[in-house]
Amino acid sequence: MGTSKCTSIIPVYFWPGERMDLPCRMCQMSYLTNGRMKRWGYSEHIDEFLLNPTQFVRIRELWQDVENTKSFNDNKEDPMDPDDVIWYPHKFISKKYVSEFRTENYEKERYEVRHKEHPRFWQDDGKLTIFGADVRSQGVYFCYDESSKKETIIFYVLMTMLPPVRFTTEYPLDYTDHCGQKKGKDSKLIFPSHNWKFHFLPMGDFNPAPTCQLDETDLETCKNNYPYLDNTKWPKNFGDDCSVDRCRARLFSPDNNIDLFIELRWDSWTSCQGDQPTKRREGHCYLVREEGSINIETMKSEHKKLYSWIKNLETVFDRKPFDESGIRLHSSLLTSAIFNKPKLTGCYNKKDEEEKLYELYDQVWRKVFLPTLGVPEDGVVVQLGNPFEACLRYTRLATEPDDDPKSEHLVGTYSTQVDYC
Repeated sequence: MGTSKCTSIIPVYFWPGERMDLPCRMCQMSYLTNGRMKRWGYSEHIDEFLLNPTQFVRIRELWQDVENTKSFNDNKEDPMDPDDVIWYPHKFISKKYVSEFRTENYEKERYEVRHKEHPRFWQDDGKLTIFGADVRSQGVYFCYDESSKKETIIFYVLMTMLPPVRFTTEYPLDYTDHCGQKKGKDSKLIFPSHNWKFHFLPMGDFNPAPTCQLDETDLETCKNNYPYLDNTKWPKNFGDDCSVDRCRARLFSPDNNIDLFIELRWDSWTSCQGDQPTKRREGHCYLVREEGSINIETMKSEHKKLYSWIKNLETVFDRKPFDESGIRLHSSLLTSAIFNKPKLTGCYNKKDEEEKLYELYDQVWRKVFLPTLGVPEDGVVVQLGNPFEACLRYTRLATEPDDDPKSEHLVGTYSTQVDYC
């Protein structure tokens, strides 16, 4: 569909603040060694550009050159827009000493806040380096020179990780860092976390003890200790072969007419070459499309709003490798699709709050993704207990018996496994 056989689209997932190094790659060695200066192009319109990337490279209006950051060595601060900003985790400062176990003077204390600088770009010898990459770095990147531009066929798609987070707390700024809202009160909304790695750690190995697999007399005890082994409690939308190694669930929809799935999948093990003592791999959840239909137009208006973001990803799902591997559930590409934007420009945006886009993000998670992963919409005591714990931790509790749920904790995450080589 408009791409050559040699076209290669490379997904690149990263965490906010990381340094990204993109090597210049071309299909033919002669282009790399032709002596011409290599430059980088960029388009923030991922879904539109991937419609026909090899042809769109020739249309200058559809992309722009990546420019080296001015005054790079001077490290000058960028001007900040308080209504469109990304914050670092807030530094907690007390006017007087307060024990960490006594918070009676909490209201007299304040936060020191600092905004994040824009990502820094630097091109050297064909390599593009992005310092402090974040959601503003999202887009399609490609290397070219004037003689090879028409033959550009290798494209990087950069997406940052923005797991959802929600905590019932009197002190939401400890987790939100003013992202998603300007006020310091608990908004009760699920929001994408731009500082996830400052606050949380990934899940560990989910494999149960060997006795759970070998000793049938201990099966019930194992199910109590490892509730994700009890498939009798799994929702009907889970695949029959679902396990902690791989699990797929059909995306929840009112008419069951959307052929999208959330899939738990593990990366390949890292290499043991070079006398490495251990190897490592990560488990993430992906949004994957199957070959069936995705019919949104026939939905009722109240439902259509919750699924309209799918249209912003149609072209992405048409391109390899996204057509088979999908996109990560916690990626900024999916988040920006829900916000109906090419990319996000801040963790708090005044216009987004006024247009209730943060509320929309919350509702998509509550009414679409959480039911898909096995979290019921109703229930006083709910704790996620299936293989999707590897990418989502969820608990909902009532403070008093027969009372409405008052406490809710949700953290989007990923899992890691380490083994000997």
